[in-house]
Amino acid sequence: MLSISSGHSAEYLTGQVAQGRENYYLDATTAGEPPGRWSGTGAEALGLVGEVGNDVMTAIYSEFRDPRDPKFADPATRDQAATLGRAPGRFKSEEELVAERLAAEPGALPERVREIELEVRKKTRQPVMFVDATFSPVKSFTVMHTALQRAELDAQRAGDDVRAGMWAAMRAEVEAALWAGNQAMLSELSARAGYARTGRHGAGAGRWTDAHDWTVASFHQSDSRDHDPQQHIHNAILNRVVCPDGQVRALDSRAIHAWKQAAGAIGERVMEEELSRRLGVRWVMRADGQAREIEGIDQPVMDLFSERSAHINRTLAGRVTEFERAHGRAPNALELSRMRQQAALGTRRAKTSAGETAADRLDRWDAELRAEVAGGLVAVAEQVRDQAQQPARPAAATFSPA
Repeated sequence: MLSISSGHSAEYLTGQVAQGRENYYLDATTAGEPPGRWSGTGAEALGLVGEVGNDVMTAIYSEFRDPRDPKFADPATRDQAATLGRAPGRFKSEEELVAERLAAEPGALPERVREIELEVRKKTRQPVMFVDATFSPVKSFTVMHTALQRAELDAQRAGDDVRAGMWAAMRAEVEAALWAGNQAMLSELSARAGYARTGRHGAGAGRWTDAHDWTVASFHQSDSRDHDPQQHIHNAILNRVVCPDGQVRALDSRAIHAWKQAAGAIGERVMEEELSRRLGVRWVMRADGQAREIEGIDQPVMDLFSERSAHINRTLAGRVTEFERAHGRAPNALELSRMRQQAALGTRRAKTSAGETAADRLDRWDAELRAEVAGGLVAVAEQVRDQAQQPARPAAATFSPA
């Protein structure tokens, strides 16, 4: 699945990044996420390669500082470097706007204060610094990856380096498949939706120009806001592109939204093919017909690690009941879609580590699964290993109308 949203601050992404180079899954002292990766022809042109550095990303994604400027190289003068195109707009903060409203209503009761805060939050303007394209695989993919992590960690704790190496190699193949799908998605999206607007638009005026050389900082993360296992990659696409005429412009995000479904589908299919090629897994259509899941990973196991979805569904059910009571009918498809979006936003909470290390999370997830399924996560990992060792199914016969 591919989701698209506007990004206003890179702090969420850089704040999740582990400072060390060790893989955080196996380092019980590290609670962060692996460092991000630069990608895209735009990043290459700006000299951005390899791992994403927090300070460098903050300067680019918060101020649009140009890394090609000699002043950028020195942290002491980085804030004096030229900007990539127009500097980001400056707007009053949410706190400033609330203070102004309360100054106009000095006797506001607590309920009115809360109402003002909500009104201001909805209307506060912020510059769009990047487009966040988040690529998320199906739940069975996450369960498989989590099971392999757990098996690797158990083997390391037992001092069995051979088995730990085996599980690590399988986990690396899963991650490689995810990155391959993510890259295919980005390639399709930049090729199809990489455009910027020029001139004045309105009343039929204005035009578009190519803007395919994207600068992307990608971050691999492994859990959700509710601390369920959730493999996903955040792709922060910088909202500045050097166009063929040499001018730096902002992206037209409407094109990105228009191509979201197609690019996401391509990424998913590439990921599936890569995982099948690397580990021999097989895919089956889900009962609802909406996606394919990995064969052999049971629905109860996936449901156990989907508290976020369960929370949304419970909230949605309540909203549907209220709607039916108020209108005397069931909501139509459009109304139901909007209600689901509202339920998702209403139940969303800030993502924090909650004091857990990566090893702590694996222990918790394994304990939750063991309460329902014999053998826990390691049993799932062994099932995946056994399936990978089975002979490949014969290829389908080539159809011929003759």
